[in-house]
Amino acid sequence: GPATEMPAASAVSTVADLFRLAEALRREGELDGHRLLTPAMVRLATRNHTGDRPNGFYAFACEQRGWDPFPANIGLSFWVRGEGIFPTYFGVTSSPRTFGGLGAGSSMFWIDPDRDLTFVLLTAGLREETHNLDRCQRLSDLVQAAVVD
Repeated sequence: GPATEMPAASAVSTVADLFRLAEALRREGELDGHRLLTPAMVRLATRNHTGDRPNGFYAFACEQRGWDPFPANIGLSFWVRGEGIFPTYFGVTSSPRTFGGLGAGSSMFWIDPDRDLTFVLLTAGLREETHNLDRCQRLSDLVQAAVVD
């Protein structure tokens, strides 16, 4: 209803603004010399708080695509890459500490703190969820492949 707040819906941004947010998170809460969050708060929010519990949100995808169930890897408002090989928006070659956020099939950002790397994606239109996951995983792996450690 009109009084309902839904922080994950109807957000509008630019690549530049989303990148600035992601950069502040990569820098553990600091941007342009201003402290927005404490490093401890960023670390708490970007830690896996669901352990190895399966991702029930994608149970339909596992059934539809024949995927094995995979871990939720959810922090406090962030997705976390975690360990293992399974479908992931952040790419299979990103570090386990990689974290980020997703939009409804058209936006994504992630930060790989081990590689000191930020990636932002804004596209137009919606794709079916599992095809969007495939696309984002491929793009993320391409970005990671371009990095020389």
